[in-house]
Amino acid sequence: MTHESRRNNQRAIGTWALLSIAGCASAPPAPAPMTLLRQFPDQTPEWLPRSALESVVLIHDPRTAILGSGTFIAPDLVLTAAHIAKHLTRTESGGVSASVDGHPRQLALVATGDETETHGDWALLRCEAFTSEHVAAVHEPARAPGWSPAPGTRILLAGYAAGFYPKEHYDLTRPTPCVLATIDAGSPDSPSWYASGDPLQLDGMSGGAAMIWNQATRRAELFGVFRGWVPTETVRKESSTFLGVAVSTHEVRTPGLAFTIHRLPEQLRERR
Repeated sequence: MTHESRRNNQRAIGTWALLSIAGCASAPPAPAPMTLLRQFPDQTPEWLPRSALESVVLIHDPRTAILGSGTFIAPDLVLTAAHIAKHLTRTESGGVSASVDGHPRQLALVATGDETETHGDWALLRCEAFTSEHVAAVHEPARAPGWSPAPGTRILLAGYAAGFYPKEHYDLTRPTPCVLATIDAGSPDSPSWYASGDPLQLDGMSGGAAMIWNQATRRAELFGVFRGWVPTETVRKESSTFLGVAVSTHEVRTPGLAFTIHRLPEQLRERR
């Protein structure tokens, strides 16, 4: 999993100003880059049922050394990121070969978006001669073309980031891990949806599930695909005073991180 290109860093995310200074005649010096944690614990809430994230799987291709995540959205259909699918080994028959949750599988690339386009980083892979009994439920509002998650919405990002596993020893007998995040910007016109969380280096999470816990249905429901992250900074104005009178104002810039999420592809939103 790699973070998004610098051109996306020129976008505003809520109250954040991104680190790109392209197009500026002059700009204040950027703060020191945020240090991302490379090892971190599973943040799955205790109240979440063990089975809630079982539809999310590890995708690994030992030949290309690609590592990512995916979600079963039908018994034989896996949703992942386009930038993961494009690096999987192609077979002589035109299919795709990769390991899914530790088992070698023959796959067919059903459809893919354009990862460079707005909400285009998705791919659908069909498993041949295999079906899963664990299928993700789609968040019903997310089917609408103009829907976006509301800022402040608490979400689950589920997948197989290397940081969950010391020395990259993947224990697939354990439940799928996740991290918690909060939606900061989710307008339909933005190139991605953005969420804030702990400064974690989520290599291996790409293609994993972005889920909302639906209190009414008592289940974790899929609303998007985890794409990656972009560096950000928070800008805060502070004033210096003399005898109670403001004499100068300066900006305090704090580096941060935004997780990026792409919406479900149209093919999936239309499935019932």
